[in-house]
Order: sequence, then structure tokens, then C-alpha cells
Amino acid sequence: MRYRPEITGLRAIAVLPVILFHAGLPLFSGGYAGVDIFFVISGYLITSILLTEHERGTYSLANFYERRARRILPALFFIVICCLPLAWFTMLPEQLDSFFASVASVALFISNFHFLDESGYFETNAEEKPLLHTWSLAVEEQYYLLFPLLLMLLWRYRNHSILTVFIGLAALSLIISEIGWRLKPDANFYLLPSRLWELLAGSICAVILTKHSIKQNGLLTFCGLTAIAASFIIFNDLTPFPSLWTLIPVIGTCLIILFAGGTCLTSRILSIKPFIWIGLVSYSAYLWHQPLFAFARLYSLGTPSTMTMIVLALTALVLAALTWKFIEQPFRKKSAHTAAVLIFSAVMSLIILGVGLIGSSQDGFKNRLPDQVLSTLAAKHDTNPNKHKCDYAARATHHEIPQNLPVEGCIFGSHDSRPTVAILGDSHADAIASAIGEELGRKGITSTQITVHGCQPFQGYTREDMNCDLANAHIFDYLVSSNISTVILAARWGTLAFDNRFDNQEGGIEPGSFGRSELDMSLDELWSSGITRFTDAGKTVVLVYPIPEAGWNVPEHLAKRLWREGKEADSLSTSYDVYKQRNQPIFEIFDTLQHKKLIRVRPETVFCDGMIPDRCANAYNGDIYYYDDDHLSHIGAKLLAKEVSKAFD
Repeated sequence: MRYRPEITGLRAIAVLPVILFHAGLPLFSGGYAGVDIFFVISGYLITSILLTEHERGTYSLANFYERRARRILPALFFIVICCLPLAWFTMLPEQLDSFFASVASVALFISNFHFLDESGYFETNAEEKPLLHTWSLAVEEQYYLLFPLLLMLLWRYRNHSILTVFIGLAALSLIISEIGWRLKPDANFYLLPSRLWELLAGSICAVILTKHSIKQNGLLTFCGLTAIAASFIIFNDLTPFPSLWTLIPVIGTCLIILFAGGTCLTSRILSIKPFIWIGLVSYSAYLWHQPLFAFARLYSLGTPSTMTMIVLALTALVLAALTWKFIEQPFRKKSAHTAAVLIFSAVMSLIILGVGLIGSSQDGFKNRLPDQVLSTLAAKHDTNPNKHKCDYAARATHHEIPQNLPVEGCIFGSHDSRPTVAILGDSHADAIASAIGEELGRKGITSTQITVHGCQPFQGYTREDMNCDLANAHIFDYLVSSNISTVILAARWGTLAFDNRFDNQEGGIEPGSFGRSELDMSLDELWSSGITRFTDAGKTVVLVYPIPEAGWNVPEHLAKRLWREGKEADSLSTSYDVYKQRNQPIFEIFDTLQHKKLIRVRPETVFCDGMIPDRCANAYNGDIYYYDDDHLSHIGAKLLAKEVSKAFD
């Protein structure tokens, strides 16, 4: 197989946007598509090598796996080892526990399953996971494990049908990914069945080029490069991925592989020295960038500046060059004996697996931290005692609602009487429900919690894989036929009003977005008609306005401040003006709602401009009001519950 410098340069085009995307640069909102380019290139190179060896009669499964071990494991293991001391000195117990579990999964090449279990790639704390990027290596390794075996079967029984089989499998995998992003987006993102078609796209290119001599085509290769560049800019975390959209960078890559070469413009661009150099060190650069970014975020009390992330991106390239020269290259040379390479790989895998398993069984090594830090972190667990227990069909994807209403064990007040108040909404409602129930119980009012995580309490919209409409329809049917006379509505209303999560403009920035939502009507119509539906059914509606968001994880922020600076902060707050500016569109809609049976409750009267002038309190006088960055702790919920209970005076 001849060396193609433009393919090496294409690796640079793949890795740089990934790095810049993880650095948080907005221009590269679709930079994650660089991973898909790597998949296509890997499929092409591996298949080309195997087909060439088969034609020469030198194919050996053992040699194939040896080459993969030489290529992947030394640098990977080195960087995992480098991460260990950094994790020890920057991570809080729960983070360290998760990190060690990820270390074990890396050793077994199942980190894609590990991070799937921990939830999504775009979730709010994904950026603080140093080994998150190894999911793609796991996908490739799983492919490398199975693909040579498939080729051996095809060579033996259906040698003439290799291309047909590849196309058929790729088409099936593409169909799986297109269905998968609608039903199971996280599994669709992380697992091989929905990614297989991207690797097979490269394999198909290899089969075609092995059997046919294709002339270079400058126009097609330039179209391919343009498609790749466009995907980096137009895609974002709301783009279904992988899906039919992923065809844009995948086909773009295939066009370059098939038609580039010689003196065409695209080949000349990709073959310039800076691209060749970055392409050569691209694997190590990919390995280094995420740990550097993650540990910077973990250490910082706020979000690191853009300049800091750019400096770290450049640092990743420098470290990549050193790793390539002193680790990758020596192990890839045949002077490193095969037996030594295999023994080294096996021993290091066992050591790293052992470190990961032992570390993940130590409860995050809590003894590293002072007692004051641990007591501050305990606020993360100061939640509604019924958290998740009273959830009604959250993320229901099977069109089934298993619970009868009211949910068993979710009635507050006198259990001898039927509830007359229902607390409805998403996880924000869940966070405050128990406190409200307790407060109303003191007034002799029996209430029940019926919340649906991720779903606002109205019909007329869909949100990702959550079956909100079905759950809300069942809830409304219950309310109409029950003794419920009042409904308390609370939610993170911004999930439908805004694309991006909260930025407190003081370093507390939630990454990612609220996910895809499709409304059957305008937002003001959705909220107005939803409330009208309750009032028309004879219910009084208590509408809880937006609960102030914090932007930073409040217990973790306070704990890190205490750990880093050695001084305890009994108060933490964000700007009241930022809260008002953020929620102004919601206020405008809520303030215009005209219903005789509508009572309004404004959380800002509790948390903002009272305790601390011009600020919204996240913690005050040692009391921590949030258990994360936007959900009220039970202590915070009790304060709001007193305000809500005034509606029943």
C-alpha cells in the first residue's frame, strides 16, 4: 500500500476541529465530526492493508493485532498514567470514583459502554471527564476485533461478494443510526452498530481502489473538503448524530480518499508541511487534548478563559510531538521485538485495569479531603427525600405508563384523606415538591407529587426521546376525575424558551444545550392553552415562575474553593440582573396570562435582592440552597415552599 500524504494531512483536518470543539470555541460547534473522519480513514487504511496482505499471501491475524497494539496501546497507556496524579489532586470524591471506573474501562476497551452508562456526550459535566474521548478508541478496537474475522469468512466463502456485503452492512448500520437517534440518542452516539457504517465507508473505498484505477478529480475532492469544513461549522449539539446528517463529512472524506492524489488543489492543500506534521502526531494530540481541558476545568473555580483553552490546545500539540517521537515511534519500529510488545501490552493492560478497579472501589478516597470539604459536598445529597420515587414515566419510550395515580408513597399530609393539591412539572418541581407538601400539610392540606423529569406539565410538544405528551395526558385524565382542586406548576421553563444553558457571567457556564424540542404551537400558546385547560377543568393554578439558575455546581464550587484556598465561604450568589435578563421572555409571557384561577409565585422574592442586595443567593450563612447548578436543595426548597403556601392562605 503506497503512502498518501493527503491522507496524513486529512488527519490534521480531523483532529484540529475536535480539539477546538472541546476547547469550547463557538466557530467549531460541529468539530466533533472530526471523529467521524477518523473512523472513515481508519476503515480505509485497515482494509487496504489487509487486502494487500491477502493478495501477497502474507495475511496474518496475529500480525494484525500486533500492529494495532504497537499503534494504539503505548501512547494510550502513557497518557492514562499521566492522568492519575492529576486526578488525585483535582477531583472530588465522586469525580475520582468515576475516573477510576473509566480507567478500568479503557483497559478493557469498553469505555464507550462506560460513558454511555454515565449518560450523554453533551451532558453538562461531560467536559470534566478526562478520558471521555476514549469512547471512539473503544469503538475502533471493537471494529478491529471483528472486522478481520469477517474478512476471513468472506475470503473463504464469498470472496467475490466483499463489496456487496460491505455496502449491505453499511446500509443496515446507517438505518440503525437514523432510527437510533430518535429512540436512544446516547446509545446511538456511543455504540458500534450505529457507527459501523462510517468505518465501512472507508473499507468500501479501500475495496474500490484495490480493484479499480480511479483518476484524480480536483472538483470532487474540493467538494469533499468543503463538505467536511461545512460540517464543522453548521453542526452543533442539537444535530442528530450519527444520522443522515453524518453523511456530509463521511461522503466528503470518501471523495478525498477516492479522488485525491497527484497535483490536484485539495491534495496540495492537505500535503503542506504543517498539516503533514499535525497529521503524524494526530493520534497523540487526540489523546492529550481532552485530559488537559478536563483537568483545567476541574481545577478552575469557574470556566477557564478562551485564551487558557487555546494555550492548552497548543500544549496538546507540543506534548503530542514528544509522545509521537519518544513513545509512538520506538514501539512502532520493528526493532521492538514482537514478544516484548505483546508482553508489555498485556502487563500494562492488567496493571491499568487493576488500578482502575481498586481505585473505583475506594469511594473516591474521601480521606484525601478535609472534613469541612466533605460536609460541604454533602449538600449534593440534600434533595427531595422522594427524588425519582415520584417520577411518573420519565423518558417513557415504550408508550406505556406503568404507575397508577397518585403514585404510591407520594402523598403528603393526612394519608386518611384524598389529596386536593397536585404538584406537577419536571425535575425542578421534583426538587421542591416534598418541601411544599410538608408546608401544606401543616395547614391541613393533603397534596401529591406527580412529576415527569425533563417534561413541562403541558401537552403539545415533544422533547428528544421523552414521551411527555403521553405522560401528561394520563396525568390530566387523573386530575379531571380526582378530588384535585389546585395544581402547582413548576418547571425549568427555559428548556423550551432557550437553546443554551445558563451563563451567570461570572465563570459559571453550563455547557451544552437543552436538547431538541418540537412544539405544535408557539411557546406562549403552549403555556397559555395548558393553563387554560386546567382552569377550564375547574382547577386553581399556582404558577411558579423561573427558579434562579446558578450556573456553577454550588456544593462543588464551595467545596473546591475551600479545598483550593483553605478558606470557607458561607455565601455564594449570582447577579439578579442576569437572572432578570435571562428570564425576561418568560416573564413577558407569564405576566400576560389572564385567568381568574391563576395565582403567581415568584421565586426571586425569596432568593434575589433580599438576603444579598442585587444578587440571587446560591448559599447564605452556611445554608446551601442548591444541590447542583439549578435544582434547589431541600433547604432551598423549604424557603420557596413558604412562599408557595401563601397561595393557600
